[in-house]
Parts: sequence; C-alpha cells; structure tokens
Amino acid sequence: MVRRLNDIDLCQKAWEVLREHLGPVESLRFLSLARTQPRDYQTWRDQHFRDESLTSLLDQIQETQGN
Repeated sequence: MVRRLNDIDLCQKAWEVLREHLGPVESLRFLSLARTQPRDYQTWRDQHFRDESLTSLLDQIQETQGN
C-alpha cells in the first residue's frame, strides 16, 4: 500500500519538483499563476488529458508507485 503524504510533505515535494524542472524563478511564477487564475477543473482536465485513456493514466500511476 502506498503511504499518502501529509499536506506539508506534499507541498515540499511539489516545490522540489517544480524547482528542479523549472528553476526557482519560473516555479514562483507558476505558483503565482495557479493562485490568481480562475479554476475550471473540467476544462483543464479536458485540455491536458484529452489524448489519454483511463487505462494509460492508471498504468502511469502504477509505474510511479513501483507496481
């Protein structure tokens, strides 16, 4: 079973990933955009996952969890 991160650990890990891939300046810029833009989860999901099937998404999740 996979252990869920608590909120603090999740935020720290997310920051590390952002910083590693974008650098500190672009990471802060991304977080600022995420806080200030209106959120429509269904539209975002449709735009970002339109080419993915449920099976492929589940396979990706399982791969990252070491299953």
